[in-house]
Amino acid sequence: MERNAARDRRTTRALRKDGWRVLVIWECQTLSWEEDRLRDKIAAFLEEEVDS
Repeated sequence: MERNAARDRRTTRALRKDGWRVLVIWECQTLSWEEDRLRDKIAAFLEEEVDS
């Protein structure tokens, strides 16, 4: 798990350096009881694009 998180941080930095916006969604966030939180997270991320 720790190595995955470190890899994600490196990848995220590289993508942002190239001008990409990044939203990381972990598999555990896709569980049914997390559905509302995930929907809110995605909506907030997409709204940032509209506001930018």
